[in-house]
Amino acid sequence: MKITDIETPVLVIDMEIMEDNLSRMASYANQYDLALRPHIKTHKMPHLAQKQLELGACGITIAKLGEAEVMSEAGLDDLMLAYPLIGASKSRRFRALLEKAKI
Repeated sequence: MKITDIETPVLVIDMEIMEDNLSRMASYANQYDLALRPHIKTHKMPHLAQKQLELGACGITIAKLGEAEVMSEAGLDDLMLAYPLIGASKSRRFRALLEKAKI
């Protein structure tokens, strides 16, 4: 199958480039003794976030409560919420999430 045969929209990832990017970022953080906490707003994939943790990230950054819930359900438990929560409903969901993850 050629890439031009794939119906859109579709996510296409060059795994070699992705692995190289993840490794380079982890290597840089290690070289300079930095605590890397990547933001998952671009990939939003628990599998890639887990890979980032395996390469040395201290946790991940998420933008929205829903992203935190997805990552927590996938077993990731050190999350930094980048934006404030507004509303009683989100506060209840946040409290429930605190039972499962460090945020």
